[in-house]
Amino acid sequence: MIGIRQHTDGKYYWTVDGEWIYDGSGTGNRINAGGTAPELKIEDGWWYVSYDGRKTWTKLSKATGEDGDSFFSSVTDNGDTVTVTLMDGTVFELAKKSSDLSIRFPDYGTFRFNAGETRSVVYKILNATGSVVVKAFAQNGWKADVKRNNDSEGEIVVTSPSPFTGGEVVVLVYDDSKTIVRCLDFVEGNVITPQETYSMSRGAGEIAVTVSADVDYSVDIPEDAASWLRYSGLKTRAMRQDELVFHCDRNEGESARSAVVGIVNKAAGIHEKVVIFQEGIVHTLQTHSVGNGIKIVIMGDGFTKDDLTASEGEAMSSFDKWADRTMEEFFAEEPYRSFRDRFDVYSVAVESDGRNFDGSTAFASKFGTGTYIGGNDSKVWQYAYKVDGISWLTVRNTLELVILNSSKYAGTTYMWSDGGGCSLHPGCQLQHRRFREGSSP
Repeated sequence: MIGIRQHTDGKYYWTVDGEWIYDGSGTGNRINAGGTAPELKIEDGWWYVSYDGRKTWTKLSKATGEDGDSFFSSVTDNGDTVTVTLMDGTVFELAKKSSDLSIRFPDYGTFRFNAGETRSVVYKILNATGSVVVKAFAQNGWKADVKRNNDSEGEIVVTSPSPFTGGEVVVLVYDDSKTIVRCLDFVEGNVITPQETYSMSRGAGEIAVTVSADVDYSVDIPEDAASWLRYSGLKTRAMRQDELVFHCDRNEGESARSAVVGIVNKAAGIHEKVVIFQEGIVHTLQTHSVGNGIKIVIMGDGFTKDDLTASEGEAMSSFDKWADRTMEEFFAEEPYRSFRDRFDVYSVAVESDGRNFDGSTAFASKFGTGTYIGGNDSKVWQYAYKVDGISWLTVRNTLELVILNSSKYAGTTYMWSDGGGCSLHPGCQLQHRRFREGSSP
């Protein structure tokens, strides 16, 4: 056992098996513990120690075990160093950051396993000098094998025991001059969120988040979202797939809002995260990629609160579907189809109290003689102002498309000499070529 003991002169010196280590000069000089520490290496499956700056090496004990046999009595992480005690009583200490040589694990931390599961832990070696050897040692029924891709990259294939017991794998890396050590900790259980982002329309409603888990977990909603987002869910021990139901209040704001919800593995304290996104009044349907962006704003009239809220199991509300279809029909016509990448398209959710077009809807739309539709164009512009970049100075350079929630055959487009335009048409007319021609300024 390598250690340190105080001599009668009050100084501390290195020892092995309780006996002083001498410098080999034949003069009886002990090796001062404040000087060069003994160094260790692994060669041909055996531990070797050098007391003279790697000039000579002494064989200690085997460094490998069979089928996960425990050859470590203990491994203690001291921060900058790790103390390792072998089963034969040999004790040594390795510096974790004694040089620029290092090993990195992209997912380093506490790894989660199920009983009998095999997983690969990817590693990368940095700042090595000369050839590099990577060794992985497991105990308590765990198995660890190193698969080397090249001098700097590879993976450690780890298999957990069944039944499961907590464990760790000690990873040793050494090149021509240095040795470093890292410990990988393993705990039982998984909390997996296969989908990272969930979206819903601005209306109040519920959204289901899928979670696969075999441990107890908790849900962490950030404080700034607690006023509009609430949760209730299940907690069982067997591996299962849960649907966590979140209730979102109606978003009365113009902008979209989001919350990063934490799904916390209670056993390991590890967080998975999902983002719940809720649209506001304004929704961006398309962004230009060429030019400065010509703006189109799609709105609806005669759409009630229910029409602006997605039904259970639906991702889009009735209005959202009509707005999306309106955009596609508009760009089905040339020359807009060829120049589609020059347009910014937005939808603005406008709520009406009813669907009767007698002047009582949000835009006061009325059907007149023939296919004529009248309405309050000033009110239309006021809602267009909710889109970022549109004001009373620029609204006349914007095309407003107003969908009427009606099956009546009609449609009217207003055009102004300064280039602006506003088209009012029932949604049922979208499939007609006349809509595409009549709504295009």
